[in-house]
Amino acid sequence: APTVAPTRAPTVAGTFLCGFNTPVATGTTQYWCGMTHTNQFRTNAGRTGSTATGASGGQAGTTTDRYAYIETSGGTTGTTSVLTTPRFAVTSVGGVLSFYYHMAGATIGNLAVQTCVGTVCTTQWTQTGAQHAAETSAWTQASLMLPTGTTSVKWVATRGTSFTGDISIDTISITPGGTLPPTSAPTPSSAPTPAPTLSTCSAAISSSAYFSVSFASPVQTCENGAGPTTEAEGSCFTTTSGTCFTDGPGNYGNNERCAINVLQAGFLSVVGVFDIETCCDYFT
Repeated sequence: APTVAPTRAPTVAGTFLCGFNTPVATGTTQYWCGMTHTNQFRTNAGRTGSTATGASGGQAGTTTDRYAYIETSGGTTGTTSVLTTPRFAVTSVGGVLSFYYHMAGATIGNLAVQTCVGTVCTTQWTQTGAQHAAETSAWTQASLMLPTGTTSVKWVATRGTSFTGDISIDTISITPGGTLPPTSAPTPSSAPTPAPTLSTCSAAISSSAYFSVSFASPVQTCENGAGPTTEAEGSCFTTTSGTCFTDGPGNYGNNERCAINVLQAGFLSVVGVFDIETCCDYFT
C-alpha cells in the first residue's frame, strides 16, 4: 500500500493571541487556543482551588476572565507541566512574545519559556520562587524576542514542594516581525544638593558656611577661604587659600582670641570651638 504522509499540526499565520476565554467549540470547556498542555495545567476563572497561592483571577481583572495555571495540590516535587503553542512560522526578521504571569505562594517552583525550532528547544526566560506577594497582586508582563525560525513556544512549569505553588499564565501575544515594547523611563532622582556658594564675611553666619572664625562681637564668617584677607578688614581674617590668622603670622600676644567654630561636618577636623590664641599664631 502506498505510504501515507503524516498529518501535520496546522500552522498559525500572523499574530497569535490567547487569553484563554474562547472555547474551541460551542458547549465545551476547552479554552486552550489550540495549544497542547500536559500534567497539571488547567484553565480557570476566579481564584485557584488552594488558599495562599495562585492568582485571584485573570489578568484582565474581571470575574469571568480565564487564565491557565498549574494546580499543585497533586503531583510531586519537580513534576513538570508543559503548555505549547500551535506550530507557527516566524519570518526572517524574528518576532516578539509577550505574556503575563503570576507566581504567588510559599512553595513556588519554576517557570521557564522555551523557543523551539522543530524539536530543538532552548530556554529563553525563567523565574524561580515567589514573584508576587499575594494572590491579589497585579500580574507581571514579560516580553522577549523570538529567534528567527521559531516554530513553537513552550511554557514549562515545575511544581515546588507543596500545594502553595500554583503558577499562572495569561494574555499571550506572539507577533512576527515585531519589536520589544519600550521600557519605562527611569524615575528622575532627586536633584543633587548644590555645593555651598561662597560669600563674604558678615555679622550673620551664612547657611553655606563651612566654619566661622569669631572674635568677640560681631561674629565674622570665613567660608572656605573667602572673607577678610587683611588685618584691617577684620579682627580675624583669612588668606584666599583658606588660612585663618589671628592678626598675621609672626605676631603673638595680642589676645584676639579668635575661635574656629565648625558649622558643617567633614570640612574641618575640629570638634566644637578651637581657640587659636592659646595654641598658635595661625591655623590652616
